[in-house]
Amino acid sequence: MSDTKRVVSEHFGSVAGNYTASSIHARGEDLKWLIEAVTLAGDERVLDVGTGAGHAAFAFAPHVAAVEGIDITPAMLEQAEHNAGERGLDNVAFSLGDVEDIPRPDASFDIVVSRWCAHHYADVRRAAAEISRVLKPGGTFLLIDSVVPNDARLDTVINTLETLRDTGHVRNYAIHEWLDFLERVNLHAEVLHEWALRLDGEDWVARMDTPPVYVEAIRALLAESDDGLRAVLGITDEDDPSGWGFDLPAAFFKAIKM
Repeated sequence: MSDTKRVVSEHFGSVAGNYTASSIHARGEDLKWLIEAVTLAGDERVLDVGTGAGHAAFAFAPHVAAVEGIDITPAMLEQAEHNAGERGLDNVAFSLGDVEDIPRPDASFDIVVSRWCAHHYADVRRAAAEISRVLKPGGTFLLIDSVVPNDARLDTVINTLETLRDTGHVRNYAIHEWLDFLERVNLHAEVLHEWALRLDGEDWVARMDTPPVYVEAIRALLAESDDGLRAVLGITDEDDPSGWGFDLPAAFFKAIKM
């Protein structure tokens, strides 16, 4: 396991329970978008890569034949299995697995999902190639993740904030970069939604158990931002009624295996 993956596994292992209850992960409107983005006959096989606590897998389970979730963090898989048991789902299975080396044969799945995890991929091109490999021809890849605007300054600020909060963060990519990654592995993609994900600063850092020294750095970076940056990112301070936080750009991609 690479150093980056080890950091991701260790960090998320220590905070796995936080992601079961996280409103962004457990109740985000984008869960509904996933189901609405595809026409389901009921016999589909779905793979949820970087499944975390299993929320995307659970969204699909009532509508398809079978869902598999893989993750590199054992503690996350324990959360997912527990959550599946509480829901009484018997067509969902979870196992240890790496999106850059998916332990499944070619053309195994009708749908592959990646939700709020792709910014941790150590080798995004290899991950995209693996996703394409395990999809059936005509299959669908659904990707939801934070992104960056096509602006070098905003790119730097957003990725700096993300890395301070979570040292396992690799990169938020721009939309045009994702479209290129996917096209190169025979996945023809389009953007279905772009939105600003509102982050409550206290909740955001608490969910990852970010060390206080890095929390202070995040807050200083936001507080010292100029008016232009504050407007674009919707930055608020602790004296704001909503508390301190900012808006994180996000996008939902749908890609078809050609």
